[in-house]
Amino acid sequence: MNNDKIKKLAIVIFGGPFGLHKFLNGEIGMGIIYLCTGGLFFIGWIKDIVDLLKTTISASGSNSLMGRTGIQTINEGKLPNIQGTNLNLIDDETCCYMDKAYTFKDKTITTGYTGKHNGVSIRIVKGLSYHTGASGSQAIRQTQRTTYNGILYLTTRRIIYTSQNESFDKTFDKITSIQEAKDGLIIQIGSNTYSIVTNTHSEFMKVFELIKHINYSKKESIRKLDIDDEKLEDGNLKDNEVKHNKIRNSEAEFTFIDENMILKYAYYDVEVKGTNHRNFDITKIGLDKEVKFEFEPNNEYDKNAIKIIYDGMHIGYVPKNNMQKMIKDFINNEDKKVEAFIRDVNEENKEIHIYIGFYVLMTDEELEKIEHIDTSLIKTTKKEEFGGSRQENLDLCSVGDELDLDYQYETETYLVCDSYGNELGEINLKNSETLQEAEDEGRELYAMILKLDETDSGNITCKIRVFIK
Repeated sequence: MNNDKIKKLAIVIFGGPFGLHKFLNGEIGMGIIYLCTGGLFFIGWIKDIVDLLKTTISASGSNSLMGRTGIQTINEGKLPNIQGTNLNLIDDETCCYMDKAYTFKDKTITTGYTGKHNGVSIRIVKGLSYHTGASGSQAIRQTQRTTYNGILYLTTRRIIYTSQNESFDKTFDKITSIQEAKDGLIIQIGSNTYSIVTNTHSEFMKVFELIKHINYSKKESIRKLDIDDEKLEDGNLKDNEVKHNKIRNSEAEFTFIDENMILKYAYYDVEVKGTNHRNFDITKIGLDKEVKFEFEPNNEYDKNAIKIIYDGMHIGYVPKNNMQKMIKDFINNEDKKVEAFIRDVNEENKEIHIYIGFYVLMTDEELEKIEHIDTSLIKTTKKEEFGGSRQENLDLCSVGDELDLDYQYETETYLVCDSYGNELGEINLKNSETLQEAEDEGRELYAMILKLDETDSGNITCKIRVFIK
């Protein structure tokens, strides 16, 4: 049993009656209940201890697909050679980790209302709306979690996850980052994030670090041989020898639709000028963090200068070219907007690049030119998976709201949800086939509400537009 598991067990045993473990897990409401009732009159406390002991025993290897021997090998700082997998290994590739895991999908569902809502819905930001009206209605929401079982593999070359719901197979160079969470792993692959729960996440990280060390050592050995050859040939190192700079970069992308505006132009590699002349700590610059633009007409060198501001700090300037004119035009036009975020940071050379997106409020004629499908939702009177009402969810929506599409393999249709994850309806089979073909081709789908109507019977109908990018 590792130190983390011992600490968790100690917290539950000694702090359980006071809800300490609930507070530490962010379950504030349940923590207060435990505190006021002595861990649900000791029953909840005892159950939590038993559940944690079961998890700890499971993680020790008795229920792991790798068995006790595999777990023990990893904890000794060695790489096991897992046999009996169904993986198609290539060349000298070896499977060093295999275990049961699951992904999950959290949905915030509507379980009731404090009153009848007759007002309007105003979208503040993506995922956040404010509903107002004479009656002051407010939805009561609850989070529901659906899990999808699978198997997680780690080889000397790839990370693989297989399940009926979602799967991936990526070589290490395609992995953006891996973080260990309290009950699993958060794996970032480009713009996609996978939360994977597994009892042996600590062992996974140990194997991953061992493989990284071995691969790095191999690269360094090859690099050293290459340098030695150059020394033999030329007597000194060539000017183009690779420098090991501390570089951080992001692979995020702009959303196609943002607050009813369409992405018109996107620049993903704009250098921030003059960073070496600014006094700031570059290690504090976070990836994907927003930057603001500020005009500097009194600049003695360039009257069109635009400062780039990060968290109140002046970190540099926009390049001196047409980019200045575009930014000024979009900022000064209420039908346009510009957004920018940190793209990559080279701490050694104090270099920063940003990505800039230019959005426009397009006319109906311009929107029609973008490939899209307009379709009315079906099954809008059906109850949600967890019992909520799709009609009540539609009542809180507004024209222009951005929607989420979730392909259902069982029905081969798309489930349509609002930004809270509440179900609104489904797309018919014919249009779902067209959209699925587009996704198979690597194209992206963006959906928004086009029209809301009420029938004579009082039911709400919804027409949506799905852009194919």
